[in-house]
Amino acid sequence: MTHSCPQCGYLLDTGATKLLSCPSCNSSIYIQNNTTSLSDINVVKNTDKYLFDIGHSVQIKNASYIPKGYSLYEYEDGFRVEWELMDNDQNTYILNQEEENLFFVKQIPKIEASLPAWSSMQPNTQLIIETSDWLVVEKREVSFVAFYGELQNLPLQNSQIQCSYLSNTEGECLVLVSTGQPKSGSAHYPYTAYQGWWLDPMDLVQP
Repeated sequence: MTHSCPQCGYLLDTGATKLLSCPSCNSSIYIQNNTTSLSDINVVKNTDKYLFDIGHSVQIKNASYIPKGYSLYEYEDGFRVEWELMDNDQNTYILNQEEENLFFVKQIPKIEASLPAWSSMQPNTQLIIETSDWLVVEKREVSFVAFYGELQNLPLQNSQIQCSYLSNTEGECLVLVSTGQPKSGSAHYPYTAYQGWWLDPMDLVQP
């Protein structure tokens, strides 16, 4: 199925995609009821604030990665940019950019520890997760609004995502994304977990 970009007229091969980025003008296009419209995020988009050029190699902690694209999320106080990067072995990493805060993580296997509900993970809450001590430093509920580039994992338009950000004494970062309520008969709240590092901007080098 094809549609024309409402911004520049470029012919788009949309398939079953509901939200995509125009390769000609980089506008975010939302498709609903077989019609196209510009995503609201085009109004606030400001690429000067973004870290990378899509497709151009970047070094993080002395290793090379290719930015494939990014998703844009909105929350009460601003926006979060979630970059998807790929290493030389085709492994996918996530770099989150929220104002001056940067963290670089990779999805890890399911955590077996019993975790509290997202609503209970208030800042300064201490948790022991698989023998390691973690401190909740922030929690956010964000809404997915747009993406640019080619992403492997794409949330639904306007979906609500509940995240908790934790840190330990080694400077590591743990991001827990709530995935719902416990299964029947279980007290374990399910999360998708990402682990990595908080970054200093000096850790990023783009040739």
